[in-house]
Amino acid sequence: MIALLAVAWFGAFQDAPISSIRLSEGEPRNFIETQRDGLGTHYAVSGYPYDTCMWTGVVPQPEYMPSWRARWWPYEQAGYLVDGLGRVGIYLDDPRLKKLLADSVEYAVTTRNKAGLFGNDDTDPWANAVFARAMMAQYELTGDKRILDALAANSLAVTNAEGRAMCTAEADLFLYRKTGDEKWIEQLKAHIAKYPWPWRQLSRPRQIWDPIESHGVTAAEEGKLPCLYYLVTGDKQQLKDSVTFFEQVMHFNELADGVPSSEEGYGGNADKTQSPKDRPLWDHGGLMIHETCDITDHMWTFGYLLMATGDAIWADRIERIFFNAAPAAVTEDFKAVQYFSSPNQAFASRRTGHPGFGEVGLTRQAYRPGCDTECCAGNVHRMAPAYIARMWMLDKTGHNPAAMLYGNSEFAFTAENGAKVKIREEGNYPWSGVIKFVAMSDKPTRFVLHYRMPAWANDGKAEMRSVKAEIGAGETWSQGIMIPMRLRQERHSGGISLYRGPILFALPISANDEVVTEGEEKCSKECPAHYLTPARPWNYAMPVFPDVAESTDFQISYTGGKSRPSVFVTVPLFRRDDWVAETGYNAERTPWVPAPKPAGASKVELKRLAPIGETTLRISVFPIAE
Repeated sequence: MIALLAVAWFGAFQDAPISSIRLSEGEPRNFIETQRDGLGTHYAVSGYPYDTCMWTGVVPQPEYMPSWRARWWPYEQAGYLVDGLGRVGIYLDDPRLKKLLADSVEYAVTTRNKAGLFGNDDTDPWANAVFARAMMAQYELTGDKRILDALAANSLAVTNAEGRAMCTAEADLFLYRKTGDEKWIEQLKAHIAKYPWPWRQLSRPRQIWDPIESHGVTAAEEGKLPCLYYLVTGDKQQLKDSVTFFEQVMHFNELADGVPSSEEGYGGNADKTQSPKDRPLWDHGGLMIHETCDITDHMWTFGYLLMATGDAIWADRIERIFFNAAPAAVTEDFKAVQYFSSPNQAFASRRTGHPGFGEVGLTRQAYRPGCDTECCAGNVHRMAPAYIARMWMLDKTGHNPAAMLYGNSEFAFTAENGAKVKIREEGNYPWSGVIKFVAMSDKPTRFVLHYRMPAWANDGKAEMRSVKAEIGAGETWSQGIMIPMRLRQERHSGGISLYRGPILFALPISANDEVVTEGEEKCSKECPAHYLTPARPWNYAMPVFPDVAESTDFQISYTGGKSRPSVFVTVPLFRRDDWVAETGYNAERTPWVPAPKPAGASKVELKRLAPIGETTLRISVFPIAE
């Protein structure tokens, strides 16, 4: 494990080396084991560029690809996949995926292009910024100094960074933390010098609740850059720029599953209006979809905001995304992924598409191993690592652990007196809020354990709490915590949603499933494509209860054993016959959530809701039944 240097650090917490976290039976290990056995070891089915050498050589350029992206594009997509699966390999100690990472990094370390960047002449600064995360993971695992040299040469070769090339700044931060050389602070500053001024203006004195109009992935990647600068300089205005920016993003765009709507660009959530105009942000914001890349990228960025501010709300947001949007965007066996997914989707068919970005007919909302645009089939592999990497952090001293994101795991750290400590988390989170921490040390020591109390369990206030630990010779220390898992309703996108703990519940829609194993690109018998249409009614409304946790109308049931438990909720719903699908030429899509309407007593039906991550077709934002 590579030790952290004692360099200037202004964040409330700091991330820990990748090798310090080990996963135990339960979540999220269950998730990444399924990922590994699904597309994780069948990624070539996802098509170009995943069926090429990727980052171990020169990727062939297909004739059909436009010249403007034929060179750098495949390296960006392959970078997503290698970083994600490489980290999965480290967490599972899987030799196949660790070799994929090692071979790819070795090529980057030993190859320089004409501009001095790592990699061959087809790569560029943005593609390299994506792949740099894979190199960082490999360095933390091996301590290979050649990786730092390659990252350093790459950074120095990127001079007047613009657009997403600015994200080279993330490697600058890494280089500073590993070397202590302050030139990397200046390089970081240079790389964010062209951070979009209109975005900064939003955190200065003016009408701050103006909506953000940007490509979601670009905003998620670039919006974190001022925060990175704050972490090593303490420049509070820089931190304010990032925090205010993402508070605005979430204010206007956050959907029920935690991800901002992002039909490529941020699309609104049908709740908020532009200031001062009283109209929805986008005319189809209520259709509520997001790109799978945005699931990963927002989780990763929120991790930096959590480190910088110490505000547990950012951990709450990561958690909501991971336990809801992430599993809902893939099939249960992780052998198919959506390019676009949604809290409400009554269709995921050949004809499902929203016309805002021109993707009708491109099957981007269907579950497939790969889509016409390749990015999400690679970036989906970074979803779970983005959560696992921030499960445990260290405080500013580097000697006290912080349980930020819950899941069965073990964390190794060095206490202030040099003792080597391992602390284990045990429980069935997110299905149960009963968590136990058990610590062991190689010699007597003291430390402080920080842990998070989510806002949904603490009267709407997310906070970090602390408990002091003291371990004697030959002893263990344990501490239990209880996080209340009560049912609650929240209003989203013009409707009402039901939660228990971090989990969003959805009405599963029985589907007609057209399974395709051959005759189309990017699918196989092992990893088929699924085109889904509803087989039963889906148009139901839900009543609002003053205190749903105390209502006898909602019944909770549990299934599964200790390894794969789950929770279901039986609720009263009402048919809304006037809520009908939007269909037409080459279009099948879920409509806006309609306005509240009185419920007809004769139409009440008891329906069992499931965690959204266990559904494909679903409704999780219901019209309100008055």
